[in-house]
Amino acid sequence: MFATAFLLAGQALGASLEAPTRYDAVQLLGQKAHGVNYRVTSPVTGDGFLRNYYLETAYGNFSVRGDRLLHIRIRELQALAALKQHNGLETFGNGFARAVSAPFEFVGGMLTRPGETLDETANGVGEWFDQIESGMAHPDSNPDGTIASALGVSKVKRTLAYGLGVDPYTDFPPLAGRLTDLAQAGAAGEITVAAALTQVPGTAGLAASGVSTAGNVRALVRDKTAAQLFEMNRNELSRLGISKKTISQFQKNRLFTPQDQTVIATVLKQLGGVANLDRFLARVAQAPNRSVAVFQISRIEHIAAYHRRVQPLRSFVMVKGFPFNRARDGRIIGIFPLDELAWTNTTAQLVRSVTEDLRRVGGFAGAEFRISGSMTPAAARNLEIYGWTPVQHTLP
Repeated sequence: MFATAFLLAGQALGASLEAPTRYDAVQLLGQKAHGVNYRVTSPVTGDGFLRNYYLETAYGNFSVRGDRLLHIRIRELQALAALKQHNGLETFGNGFARAVSAPFEFVGGMLTRPGETLDETANGVGEWFDQIESGMAHPDSNPDGTIASALGVSKVKRTLAYGLGVDPYTDFPPLAGRLTDLAQAGAAGEITVAAALTQVPGTAGLAASGVSTAGNVRALVRDKTAAQLFEMNRNELSRLGISKKTISQFQKNRLFTPQDQTVIATVLKQLGGVANLDRFLARVAQAPNRSVAVFQISRIEHIAAYHRRVQPLRSFVMVKGFPFNRARDGRIIGIFPLDELAWTNTTAQLVRSVTEDLRRVGGFAGAEFRISGSMTPAAARNLEIYGWTPVQHTLP
């Protein structure tokens, strides 16, 4: 099959290259395109893998890579809106002018400037695909903080976050700061957590809208300190046969919050028995930015869903630096939570490189490329030319 595919592949690489789709924010997101304290600007662009969103908010302007991270940010902004309504602070309209005129905001490890235009070149996950061999080490730290833990601030913050349905270790500065302020007041006895939450409109709705596996670990994150989660996750990963070196690299990467790491450890348990988990987690541990970290969490959930619902997976297989999977029927399966796959130059080069490496793997009975979002007709057609079976709109 691949011999025939490569007769046509040279034509596919240079032909039909396209720019990612541009979207109107309202048409794409509907009512989620705006809220009391934010709006998503148009056009929404992409890099051929994930969509790029630009959020204008009462707290500054933020760029967001990918549908999953956008969903998290909107939930966090809804939590802030609920807290502001309770606290009687200024409305979005009053604070918006100041936010737009602010010189810059530092968000999730990325400096964003109001008014900047998001380009459509490879960035975020696209850049990660394009520079697959690079990695980054991240310093270890205690996100709870020794003093905060001793004073009870951490416990109050985790309880507040649980009630609001958000990550207590969020990397979104406006919410992180507000949670800290409320937690300090709660620890000092100035307010009670129960009183604060019962007076916040919409809290129940926020708490009930957990994102995938995160919703199943929220009680653990509420009841255990970051140090306790750290130890619990380390033990669980060790039981799965993952090396101390890989576990250490993973837990030192603070782009994954303690909640994220607990989600990953929980989902990897579902993949117990799949060979080469160590090599897979070592690749996950190299996430260089927050958008890639969120992408990796989503990818683990999609892989576990395939393993449970479609057919069991035998192993992870490294193909040109990417962890693919070998299914029980022998096929190579690539599972990626992409918003939209377009046949850009980066995509074409990636598919060609991976396909060439697959020819050297051997022992497979086909290859399948599965994504959670959509593929452009050109992307689907060219994947088939290279010998892949394209599958889109898969859900975890």
